[in-house]
Amino acid sequence: MTGVQQWLAEARVGKLTAAELFPRLPQAMPQIVVACHSDEPAGSLKLSLFLELGGAKAPVLFTDPDTARAFAKDSPCQQTDGCAALRNIIRAGYTAAILNPGLDQLVLDRRHLLLLFREYALAELLRMGGAWVPTLDGSLLVVQIKPGVCTVPVFLSEVDAQPTCSQHEGTAAFHPWPQIRSRCQEASAEGPLLQYGLPEQIGLLRRHLADLCGDSRPDPLDKLEKVIAESRGIANALEVCQALANLESIWTLRDEEGSMVGVGSYLNLFTSAGHAEAFIAEARRKTPDLAPMFPRLMPARPLFQFLAAQKPSVAINQGSGPSWIGPGDTLPRVAAMMRTTAAQEAAPAQAAGTARKSWWQRLFSRK
Repeated sequence: MTGVQQWLAEARVGKLTAAELFPRLPQAMPQIVVACHSDEPAGSLKLSLFLELGGAKAPVLFTDPDTARAFAKDSPCQQTDGCAALRNIIRAGYTAAILNPGLDQLVLDRRHLLLLFREYALAELLRMGGAWVPTLDGSLLVVQIKPGVCTVPVFLSEVDAQPTCSQHEGTAAFHPWPQIRSRCQEASAEGPLLQYGLPEQIGLLRRHLADLCGDSRPDPLDKLEKVIAESRGIANALEVCQALANLESIWTLRDEEGSMVGVGSYLNLFTSAGHAEAFIAEARRKTPDLAPMFPRLMPARPLFQFLAAQKPSVAINQGSGPSWIGPGDTLPRVAAMMRTTAAQEAAPAQAAGTARKSWWQRLFSRK
């Protein structure tokens, strides 16, 4: 069973909520496998495999080619970008989809489709470093979505922005996230509205903007940096692992496609974008033809849990001030600490006899 399949099994029995599961999937499963007509060009997503759900057709999706072949024996399947797949399903008007039909299937109603689309879109928006925004005379457009409530419409592509541009006589322009956040603050908006006016429209929250702008959430990262500095090169693994387990986010390296990359045999982690930039500059000095890479702030919990099974050696702030290098059991230890903390936080509710019905079970209990 793959890591993704294990997560689906845990979501089925209520061990993982949608809020815990969905942020993990874009990194672990950037592409989704779909059954489609063999004569259709890649990207058109003319789906060919459906199951009935609540009297309506629900398209069937798969986490990987092996799972797809086992279920859809006679249907040609292809891998497609997860963000595009979910966007097209929503635009086609389907009210639900089924991921990995069978014992550990995940049923996504329309709300869950939108929330999962947002996670995949956030990964793409982070890679882009900004978004397309209708712009009038150099100013980012602000729209009123209800009386007294305004926001900034943002889009994944110039094409998606065109209908709003035509409506407001503006021009689609690409703007970086700090500029978009500043405009949201001027409009007293918590965050921008992604894909405004389109079927997949969904709001971004203040915490999403913080991640997109590269905010480093200083307190936990400062604590990790302090632990590393105080180690003076000594492998105080327990304290470092505990500091890692308490993080909300961590800086990594990404390539031009947005995929996580490393240099050498280590998983490179950093406590700030500055440390990452210093490492990149030194690596490029040593290897001038090194492929382009960039700092990337990622959610720590899903990243560590996903990579724990691979047991990579870990390098924190390598080549930039006080650094720390840990062996292959570092992330398994961190993941175990995270599970212990989660169990302790859940204990009071369990002791009070709170029966927690999983969101997957609630979805199927509705008639």
